[in-house]
Amino acid sequence: MVKAYARYEALDFNINVYRYKCNFDIPEDLGEIGAVLVKNEYNKKMFFKTIVLSNNVTFTCESWVASKFDNPDKRIFFTDKSYLPSKTPEAPETIDTKHGSVNFSL
Repeated sequence: MVKAYARYEALDFNINVYRYKCNFDIPEDLGEIGAVLVKNEYNKKMFFKTIVLSNNVTFTCESWVASKFDNPDKRIFFTDKSYLPSKTPEAPETIDTKHGSVNFSL
């Protein structure tokens, strides 16, 4: 599991969106990133529009994430990557939210 915390970076006044930045140290042998786990450390719910990694992997969230004080469970968001039927990865038997591949915390 890779874990990091996001910090406030700026407010984009043109679209009225707060931007946060987070740096991950991802091991080279981790493999393809297909999902992120999000925990909102703030006291109020937050709306997540997108999460974009530096390698252009994008997670379109368009969803509210409750404060950890209201709901301690993490939210999982999956990548926007599309697959041809013959290239679709096997589905996991279970989704383990306690030991995810990447943990994006706010």
